[in-house]
Amino acid sequence: MKRNYIRFIILGLFMSIFFILMQASQTMAVQKPKTLTLGLLGPFSGGAAFYGEDGKRSAILAMEEINARGGITVAGERYLIDIIYLDTKYRASASVAGFQRLVELHNVHFIHSVGASPSFALLPLNEKAKVLLDVTTASGRVTNAGNRLLLSAPCQGNAYDPALAKEAIKRGLKTMAIIADKTDLGKLHVQGIPKYYEKLGGKILGVELVETIEAADFYPQATKAKGLKPNCIFIPAQGEPSGQIAKQIREIGYKGILVFTEAFGESGMKIAGTSNLEGSFFVGGAVKLISWVPKGTPEKYIKYREGI
Repeated sequence: MKRNYIRFIILGLFMSIFFILMQASQTMAVQKPKTLTLGLLGPFSGGAAFYGEDGKRSAILAMEEINARGGITVAGERYLIDIIYLDTKYRASASVAGFQRLVELHNVHFIHSVGASPSFALLPLNEKAKVLLDVTTASGRVTNAGNRLLLSAPCQGNAYDPALAKEAIKRGLKTMAIIADKTDLGKLHVQGIPKYYEKLGGKILGVELVETIEAADFYPQATKAKGLKPNCIFIPAQGEPSGQIAKQIREIGYKGILVFTEAFGESGMKIAGTSNLEGSFFVGGAVKLISWVPKGTPEKYIKYREGI
């Protein structure tokens, strides 16, 4: 009798332990986070790669910080963040192909897109696919399209024009010709710079619009701009195209000052060649010149650019 009682107690302990372990296992299963996959469509190559790479780095930093805190909780469910990055090369066709791949192959329902033209091409698609589209662009045609599943972080593409105009006049550059790309970025600067520059006493002698997505020959426009004999030529275009335009301007013999926008960076400088940029200037943060690390560049910019 006593032996049976002991056996009963031992069996009870085993059963208690078993149920405790089962309950703990179920609790752990409930608490184990799921994965929420997001998509990022950006220009990771080509003339606008500077924006795409910086956006990608920012997304990675945000994802790592969120996941390190245990992810996010939605309706009682815990999720870790995962991001799929696809290169659009700043082209509408590549943006559409990337969108379809994210939705059909990876079941993604939140996509961030960079740039006006690539993002505009997605507007007929995202509502039908029930995808929340987050866009970074300065273009009103995207933000004003009436898309019900659109989030926008508008950026003013010509916000630096007042400072650029002031610096040009300060340097004694009273006449300017403009060679701008036909993208929304170029058009914004063409609309903005005359307003500030002419108010300060400068004069715009002429404007040439060029196709920079596919074309690489800008000699005709450069020749026209040179013929106006301006003190400076303003080149509102993305990095690589702006460098190519600058290089060709020098090749036809223009000796004046070249002026660039905040989109001008390392890729444009390499194409133009440092010898062709003497005396030139552009607006933007010190991070754009990180390959040369100008004096006074904050250490945090250097580390950020190197992905540290």
